[in-house]
Amino acid sequence: MLLALFLALFLALFLALFLASFSPIILGSQPQEDVMHHERIIPLERFRAILGELDIDHQTYGDAFWMRFAAQATIYHPEEPPVVAQRLYSLADNLHHHVSWFATAGSSMRYVIAALLLKTNTSLHDFSAEYHRIGDMLDQVGLRHGGRFEPLTILILHNAPGHNSFSVLEAERLKAIHRRMKSFHWWLTGIDDLPACAALAQIDETAENIAIKTEACYQRLATSGCLKGNHLQTAANLLPLTGLSAEEACERWMSLMELMAMMGEDLRPVHYDALSVLSLLVQPPQLVVDRVIATRRELDLTHPDLAGDSSLMLAADLTALDLVRCDTAGAYLSSADGMAMMLQRMHTLTLATMVQISQVEFDLGAGIGVSSPLAWP
Repeated sequence: MLLALFLALFLALFLALFLASFSPIILGSQPQEDVMHHERIIPLERFRAILGELDIDHQTYGDAFWMRFAAQATIYHPEEPPVVAQRLYSLADNLHHHVSWFATAGSSMRYVIAALLLKTNTSLHDFSAEYHRIGDMLDQVGLRHGGRFEPLTILILHNAPGHNSFSVLEAERLKAIHRRMKSFHWWLTGIDDLPACAALAQIDETAENIAIKTEACYQRLATSGCLKGNHLQTAANLLPLTGLSAEEACERWMSLMELMAMMGEDLRPVHYDALSVLSLLVQPPQLVVDRVIATRRELDLTHPDLAGDSSLMLAADLTALDLVRCDTAGAYLSSADGMAMMLQRMHTLTLATMVQISQVEFDLGAGIGVSSPLAWP
């Protein structure tokens, strides 16, 4: 009888270990080694290492421009920079030659799509299937979509926590958020806002409340003197991801803007979304701003020919990727609860940066960071 009991316990332990080895990795339950990997990474150094492997000094301006965003997106990928660069090239090449049905496949932006596929551990086959399936679902509910904003929308929806299969109900929710936003700004709101809507749809609130909060942020920032338009709408769309009230989120956003202006940064509408990304952080504004400015200077020194508006965007993203792992004092989180919090913050930051990247070409695809002189309602 003792032998039978021993065999039963052994089999139960073996089965538990076997199943655990195949259990999916979900948000908030990543293996400890992945968490430790995040702790060891210095974002700016890793960014430079990946760029070095991509050899951007010998690329066209367009490829080099987008490769920087690709490198930023893959900073926390567990493989070494040479392997990351090789996989980016391979994925981008496959996008170019085998996925000709979306506009960005043949453009330099394919490097960013490749990086996000790598970052989210999404195969090209799964992405392709999801692209068509979600597109069909959006057609079914009558929501206009397409263009270069589509891939980012698909990736955001595909990587929602607990995502299994995009349903008609989810499509209707996306449409409801977009339609309500369009009721506030008919001329501004279009297919370019779908990535933001996809990110906002992950907030556990009604579509009506989400849209009202984005509009409250838009009006508060406009009242503070910000130029109305697409840039401000994107910034306002990102602020609900902070989890703060519209008033608190805008207050933090304005604090960051005022501090950067005091330190000599020439902030214009093209930089509004970078301030929203930084607003996700919990550290004091002065600490955040000091880090952003130092990082931007390093980026401009590394590649002075690519210095410009995009440098501040990248500096903001690299700063956020670093400080998202820290407490309010800037010390790295270490407890189990701290790790879970960091992973949740990392997911939110990923949403925000994917929305931000979806808007970059609109401003900077030609390498010219000139903001529109037009102001909109």
